[in-house]
Amino acid sequence: MNSDTGKSTTSRRLVDQPFWRRLVSQWLPFIICILASIAFLLGLVGFFIQYYAARPDEPDWSIPFFRTVQLFLLNSSVDIDTAHLNNWYLTVARSAAALWFLVISSTVVVRIIVEVRKLSSRLMRKGHVVIAGLGPIGLQVLDDLRRNGRSEKIVVIESNPNSPWLDHARRQGADVVIGDAKLGEVLEQARARYARSAFVATGNDGDNLEIAAELAERIRTGNEAVSENIKLYMHIEDGNLATSVQQHAGNLHETKNLDLRVFNVPRNVAAHLITRQLWPHAPKEKDQVAHFVIIGFGTMGQALAVQLAKLAHFPNLKRSRFTIADRDIQASATAFLSRYPRFTSWTPGQLGVNSFSDPADLWANSSGVLPKGVAVNHPDAVQYVANAKFMEITPTSADELFVKHLAEDFQSSSVKVKPMVFICGQQDRENFDAAIAIKEKLACFGYPNVPTFVWMPRQPALVAALERDKRIQPFGECRIAASLEEIERPMREVLAVTLHNDYEAHAVKRGDKKTPNPWNERDPFRESNLEAADHLHIKLAALGYELRYRDQESQGPLVEFDEIMKSKFEMLAIMEHNRWMAERLMSGWRFIEKATTPEEVTANKQRKLHHDLVPWERLCGERDRDFEQITCVLEACQKIPFRLEKNENDCA
Repeated sequence: MNSDTGKSTTSRRLVDQPFWRRLVSQWLPFIICILASIAFLLGLVGFFIQYYAARPDEPDWSIPFFRTVQLFLLNSSVDIDTAHLNNWYLTVARSAAALWFLVISSTVVVRIIVEVRKLSSRLMRKGHVVIAGLGPIGLQVLDDLRRNGRSEKIVVIESNPNSPWLDHARRQGADVVIGDAKLGEVLEQARARYARSAFVATGNDGDNLEIAAELAERIRTGNEAVSENIKLYMHIEDGNLATSVQQHAGNLHETKNLDLRVFNVPRNVAAHLITRQLWPHAPKEKDQVAHFVIIGFGTMGQALAVQLAKLAHFPNLKRSRFTIADRDIQASATAFLSRYPRFTSWTPGQLGVNSFSDPADLWANSSGVLPKGVAVNHPDAVQYVANAKFMEITPTSADELFVKHLAEDFQSSSVKVKPMVFICGQQDRENFDAAIAIKEKLACFGYPNVPTFVWMPRQPALVAALERDKRIQPFGECRIAASLEEIERPMREVLAVTLHNDYEAHAVKRGDKKTPNPWNERDPFRESNLEAADHLHIKLAALGYELRYRDQESQGPLVEFDEIMKSKFEMLAIMEHNRWMAERLMSGWRFIEKATTPEEVTANKQRKLHHDLVPWERLCGERDRDFEQITCVLEACQKIPFRLEKNENDCA
């Protein structure tokens, strides 16, 4: 992740340019105006004195004004009228006018030369980077390319000619094409099919898909063959759509020279928050339970709920509790549960649970109900992931009755509840205000230290202030979730490939297969491997370690886990089993009795049916896979290009 935390993105963009460019862009207009003012004012005074001295009784104002205008055309001779003497005003004015003319003309000549050079390079440009969309993500990619010293030429495509960031892009040395990137002629103007890589992040999933399709068509039907593969990084905000597009990318564009990679910033934001920021507040003992409060159930709130369900599995080995609140919660909760019907127990008449109970926190408890057709009629089957309550809130989002209800839920259990609040509204300022209000009201009800996280992707200056304050923790900045490193080669993918290869090697040793399957971007289980890689951070935190990017020169010490494994190996295996069940249930899998033939196993996989969707206590002889997975995880830690450090940030 990008470690630059002390300076806001906005201020950085204003100063990250060469000195001479700042001098020209900031001072040249000022210098031109000063020279013009000096020439005009002193010329007017000088010519008036000159002609007034000759005809004091009948001064003619038109002659001084006319002569002054002639100064700027360099057409006012010193010896125009021998009868009228010159003065120092005219000397200074003529000098200022000459300098003004030289500055203007040299600027025009330099600009023409630059444009001519750009034109020739544009006509033959290859191996450059194209950025379609100059929003927060596009800006972050542009800044990271320059900050990392990448030598590629950059072309920015932006549909809004009044975008406030166009000048910034030009100052960063990028060429700007104004137009709709969905149009073939605009892509041709940017020579997108000859680019080395392209980043498509317009802010609209449909537009991004159309741009990718149009680029693929241009590559496929172009007169000149493309010699190198183009890496296309496309942002899809809808998490499910992003997964589907990645799995079926080859069928979508059918172009050999296009390597399509999909990334999803809300998912990245949520996963980073859960795996890097929650551990100090996570439940770590068996008599503790997590209670997540999500306020605002739009794109970010729903992405956070999904990732919490999949990843928030801690050493307490329990289901988590959720309180999810928004202004129109009925509509958003209904849509969410139709997409993720095994997120919580619910019925069409009752979305979520009425109250929380200690027995329902246990994975072995199956008392919750699900709609007919979703529920599985088997006493051992795990039916759902979490216990969630959906609540309507007032526009203030910090209504005292709502906060009182939260406090009562925190107190209504014999186990120790570990509450965490997440503010996920659409506006940064409103989120900040809501976080302050809720924190104050919770303190009034006896909960002054509830960890409060506020989504603030657009206000870097306020984020920097909150990071110093520590009482409210911001998340969601593009410098982390949409950094160039996170898009091109995310840590989770490096980990996932390593885990996949190790697991395949173990499968060959077991005799389950003759040769290992290579990592495949189109593998339907690719996302499952990525989720396992995300959860590695939580497993390592449970062992007292954290994973960081390391310098190229430093290889970092290897860590021996032998002693740790003796005491915590089974706990890690149970955490992994719970995580695996949650990931499968959220992806639509259901329990079925164990298949007896290879054909039945294959058919069950295709229908998303699995016999291991049962609590750990009822796995019996099927626990070896979880133990093996933990072994793979710990072995992978010795191979990955990152460093392990002792985790000092643990408030348990």
